[in-house]
Amino acid sequence: MPNETPRSRKIGPTSAGSQATPGPGETSSTSYRETSTMPYTATPSSGATAQDARGLAEQVRGRASTALTQQKDRAAQSLGTIADAMRSTGRQLGDNNQSAIATYVNSAADSIQRWTQTIQNKDIGEIVEDVQRFGRRQPALLVGLSFGAGLLAARFLKSSDASRRTPSYQGSGSSAYRPSSGIQDLA
Repeated sequence: MPNETPRSRKIGPTSAGSQATPGPGETSSTSYRETSTMPYTATPSSGATAQDARGLAEQVRGRASTALTQQKDRAAQSLGTIADAMRSTGRQLGDNNQSAIATYVNSAADSIQRWTQTIQNKDIGEIVEDVQRFGRRQPALLVGLSFGAGLLAARFLKSSDASRRTPSYQGSGSSAYRPSSGIQDLA
């Protein structure tokens, strides 16, 4: 290997016949002999390592930013779809002589559409700053909204997981769990 140099290590006091030069901080009475034991790869200086770490951190930030931007765009697209569906529902309600409800639905669709445009026009940093400002102004509401969003996410994940599972006991009627109705057969 081209960058290999022998690694030296101090293994103990020298005998009288093989004097070694004392190293920094050593006195001549306690000098150590050095032996070459194994090769090692030369490591870059600490400045180069710090640069490598900064470069790696920038790469991670860049990839995370790209992924978050893609998720933001998907969320905005989904919200736009929801707003369109609400407008369609509002039109149908208006056609069925339920104009009061249609007005509320259309108003909600307009609010969602404005929110969608806001999300599309801001970058991730601005959205995080907005959420932080909102959290400072309304901490209880932010906690409540976070809790509600967590419940919705858990419900969604639970329902999507249940649709993929298939019971292993299908077809064997005798081994399947059957809950008791509380009434015992007396016959």
